[in-house]
Amino acid sequence: MVEVTGASRIDTTEPSHKVPLGVNDVPQQISLVEGSYLVRLYLPSGDVQAERIEVRSGGLAELTFEIGKSSLEWFGLATSLGSVKPPPHPSMVQSHETTPPRPAPTRLPDHLKSAAPDLFDRNSVRFQKLSTHSVLLQEHNTNELVHVSGLQRVAQTEGWRYISCVNPVRAFPEGRLSPRKLVRWWTGNSEQPVRLNLVQSDERSAWLLPPAPAKMDVRRVRAFADIRAPNGATYYAVFPEGWASTSRNRLGQIVKPSVRVTEVTDIAMTFKDSRATPSSWRCAPEIDDVEAMSLLGFLHTGLVEAGQMMLGLAHTWLFEKTVNPVAAAAGAYMLLSHTEEANAQLAPDWRDWVSNLYRRYPEIPDGAIAMAQMTLAYGESGGDEEIDVEKLRGYALEAVRRGLPFLGTGVRRLTDVLVALEGDDRAEGRSGPQVEGTRRALSLVLQLGRITVPGEFFTVLRLSEERR
Repeated sequence: MVEVTGASRIDTTEPSHKVPLGVNDVPQQISLVEGSYLVRLYLPSGDVQAERIEVRSGGLAELTFEIGKSSLEWFGLATSLGSVKPPPHPSMVQSHETTPPRPAPTRLPDHLKSAAPDLFDRNSVRFQKLSTHSVLLQEHNTNELVHVSGLQRVAQTEGWRYISCVNPVRAFPEGRLSPRKLVRWWTGNSEQPVRLNLVQSDERSAWLLPPAPAKMDVRRVRAFADIRAPNGATYYAVFPEGWASTSRNRLGQIVKPSVRVTEVTDIAMTFKDSRATPSSWRCAPEIDDVEAMSLLGFLHTGLVEAGQMMLGLAHTWLFEKTVNPVAAAAGAYMLLSHTEEANAQLAPDWRDWVSNLYRRYPEIPDGAIAMAQMTLAYGESGGDEEIDVEKLRGYALEAVRRGLPFLGTGVRRLTDVLVALEGDDRAEGRSGPQVEGTRRALSLVLQLGRITVPGEFFTVLRLSEERR
């Protein structure tokens, strides 16, 4: 699916264009008025690519997305949909991988057929022995592959926890950064890492846990996890160390964080040398808090119609910002996914709560992102007033300087705000240091979006692809 949205001005109300697109389809043409547009390509695997284009009057703007072939494409819908891909049946895999090509049948003359031994007589003893041996060998090989894929491969996962802090006055770099340098800019300088313990869950998944809880103060430091999957892929993820529960029966209690590592590709298409296989792995930070994970799930999937319960929970989270400011930011995101009327019915001063979250916790990127998104949607104080572009710019640039968003949805929301700002600057012909800072900030966020793993509640970055 391709989505095209206008990106020329902050106050644009143009509807988005959605076009279904197949890999083998001919190029699709969309009629657009002159201006700037953001084009997003949504893939069945959950990946999202985004590029910006300029459309001139009477001209043709052409955009090409490059998509690498996945081994999962061989198995169709059984493995290509969803963020967690169930493996196909082993017999299906073996039909593609282990069955040798059949030779062309030999045609015997009629007068020689009677002389040929009937090796394929299903009633013969020899045929029964051969078929029994074949089935046993096939089951043995499948079990061997499952064992290698699971117990041996998952155990090769490695992870470290880093404690970092960012410099809020650092400059915006110019140009494109390498993935490691980009991560260092967003997460800051790290202390000595601590190796995470691996606790195997089953044959295809495990948890990475800290050996001991760290004393966390989000006003000063943050925790991240550096994960290396068995296939050579590396990830850098927000590690929700120090997460305080906002549930009524556990209010303020620190819950256990972890990173769940799961194999999400076919279990039979693996070999003993796991670092040379094409398996995919999912690294998902989690917290031992069912209520919190439920709201984050609804927030990520966009199910704003989940009901009054989730809306009420979002208000509770925002109200309890002194207990858990990151959870409060998640609540603010959820509220901004609903209408202002629905929020006002529960709490008329909800906008003040978002403002207080932004001001009381100047180290939380998601608080500044929520403030910028609220300003873009409703203005500084609501009503029909015009948007103060410079105030909006200040919130957005501060959000970038605060560092990597805790929640994956924050990367997308911050991108939308900066795209609108940069487009409005060009449309109005603005210039100066702040405008240049906006341009560099947008470049940083777009680079971040390219390595952000979609489908995760907490932000996960993919630093290197798996080895093929």
